Amino acid sequence: MDYLNKKHPTIKFELELPDVDGYLPILDLKIKIENNGTVSRKLYTKPANKGLLLHYKSHLPTAMKRATVRNEYNRAAINSTKQHQQAAKEAIDNKLLGNGYPKTWLNKYSKAEQYNHSSRQKKRSKQKSTFLRQGQLPLRIPFISDELNRRTGQLLRKHNLSAVVVNKKQPNLLQAVKHKQQTAPMSCKSKTCNAINCQRRFVIYKAQCPECEEQYIGETTRKLHDRAGEHMRASNNKAMTSALGAHTIRRHPNGPPPQYQFTPIASGPWGDELRLRIREALICRKEQPEINRREEQMGTGFLPTT
Repeated sequence: MDYLNKKHPTIKFELELPDVDGYLPILDLKIKIENNGTVSRKLYTKPANKGLLLHYKSHLPTAMKRATVRNEYNRAAINSTKQHQQAAKEAIDNKLLGNGYPKTWLNKYSKAEQYNHSSRQKKRSKQKSTFLRQGQLPLRIPFISDELNRRTGQLLRKHNLSAVVVNKKQPNLLQAVKHKQQTAPMSCKSKTCNAINCQRRFVIYKAQCPECEEQYIGETTRKLHDRAGEHMRASNNKAMTSALGAHTIRRHPNGPPPQYQFTPIASGPWGDELRLRIREALICRKEQPEINRREEQMGTGFLPTT
């Protein structure tokens, strides 16, 4: 080891030796090669570990907390040979009690034989294939309470709707502060930009033709400046793949292409593209913009047609 470390001043190899009992730590377990060639394992926790888990009082679904408890006991059972499983169980008990979990949960989920890794993997893959085979769709809603999830599921089954309740991830405090969208007008340094407040993201916008005053409504998760630039290039090139390009060809085939004006008309929830598109579909159905294609006017794909 000294020979290797002397080869370059930035090379620093370290050699980790087994402890006094002959165990060598690897990730979250310790292993030892016995004299008869068998491998002994026991649960290992790094000294820097603070023992923090998902707290029992966290505002999250109970199923997620149950999964946390199961996973901890399952990990202890997998990483410990039989003679060390009781010590691993006691370590997990203390860790869960420190995070507010009741003793009744510990007694219910602590039996190591209930968490055989291979059988759980087979059960999980079977449940997934059954879920996909039934053709159920996820109904994504924010988590309010377990009771709301239960009653929503009952309503879905009562009306024979092939859907299951899935709680979508909510932004944490840092994300909410970091991505708080500005509402004040933001100027653009580009002299050719045709958009107002063009630096805004996650917006629904209106593009109006100055020649015939027909309108187009769209949405973008990027800066409106970038999306407006794409529209203008499509119009200038008279691209039929673009609604504005098709409008230029159909209504203004001669002369220079119209200089469309882009204006934000609504803001969507930050980070939720699906809700932004649904809101755009609702506005299109109400306003019936002339430049939008027929399926966009009716909200096809997002809203039920009548």
